[in-house]
Amino acid sequence: MQVLDINSNRLTGTLPPQWSNITSLTNISLQGNQLTGTLPPEWSSLVDVQALYLEFNQLNGSLPGVWADMRDLRIVRLSNNRIAGTLPPQWSALPSLQAFHLSSNLLRGTLPAEWSRMIELRDLRINANQLVGPLHATWSSLTQLVTLDLRENQLTGTLPWAWSRIRPLQLLTLCSNQLTGTLPPEWGSLSRLRDFHLHTNRLNGTLPAAWSGMQSLQFIYIDDNQLTGTLPPQWSNVTSLRNISLQGNQLTGSLPSEWSTPMVGLRVLYLGGNQLTGTLPPLWTDTSSLQILDLSRNQFDGTIPSAWADIRDLQVVRLGRNQLTGTLPSQWSALPRLQVLDINSNRLTGTLPPQWSNITSLTNISLQGNQLT
Repeated sequence: MQVLDINSNRLTGTLPPQWSNITSLTNISLQGNQLTGTLPPEWSSLVDVQALYLEFNQLNGSLPGVWADMRDLRIVRLSNNRIAGTLPPQWSALPSLQAFHLSSNLLRGTLPAEWSRMIELRDLRINANQLVGPLHATWSSLTQLVTLDLRENQLTGTLPWAWSRIRPLQLLTLCSNQLTGTLPPEWGSLSRLRDFHLHTNRLNGTLPAAWSGMQSLQFIYIDDNQLTGTLPPQWSNVTSLRNISLQGNQLTGSLPSEWSTPMVGLRVLYLGGNQLTGTLPPLWTDTSSLQILDLSRNQFDGTIPSAWADIRDLQVVRLGRNQLTGTLPSQWSALPRLQVLDINSNRLTGTLPPQWSNITSLTNISLQGNQLT
């Protein structure tokens, strides 16, 4: 027998150590059951096993260091169990390992520096555990990595500039940790990166203009940090961008007019809760795909651009708690998809435009704290 597949049933009990005698096995698939107990060290004799699927059970105990003897392992999936203990440095001896999923367990300790020797690794997910300690610069040798997910741990230290050598990276998720320091400009060479999450850390410094080199980037989230400085006009060169979230920082300066024309595919822009100033650029009408725009809780002044009525895909606009003046633009009645409009706590005057009765899609409108009559 080579393949044992009993996934997604209602199996209970433990993993039999005796299965170590089925030395012909190459694939074990038991995910989605109700299995308990520990991972049998005896299975280390299954030297021909290439894929091991045990996620979504109730397995506990620790990761057996002796499983490093399973030299043909290519895929190991142990996510969504109750596995505790530390990450075994010995597993760096697995020369063929390509996908390793350990998400949503109870793992603690640090990331092993020795894992930098897993040079075939393409997909590593250890999110939602209790890991501490730094990100190792030596992991820059993992030059086949496409996906790296370390979110929702307690990792500390800085972002290693040397990770700029991991050129195949497409998804990098480091959010909800305790990372500090600045954003490495060198990471601008990650030209294949598409999905990038750094939010909810303690990062400081400025947004690197050099990140305009991330020419495949679609989603970037760096909200809820301590970033300062201005929005880089150079990011307008990243024409692939779909979602930008930078809210909850200490960013200053104005909205770059350059962000308009090239970013024609931008759908979501969160810049709320910063210290941005200046006026709202009328030229942003070229961002015709924009659906959600949050500029609330800043220090913007001037008027609300009537030209933004041309951003026909707008569904949510939040401009509350700024210093905007002037009147409500009657032209916005042409926004056919607008659902949420929040312009509370500004200095607006005048009356509600009668034309706004045509915005039949509106479900929530907040205008309190102005001087409307």
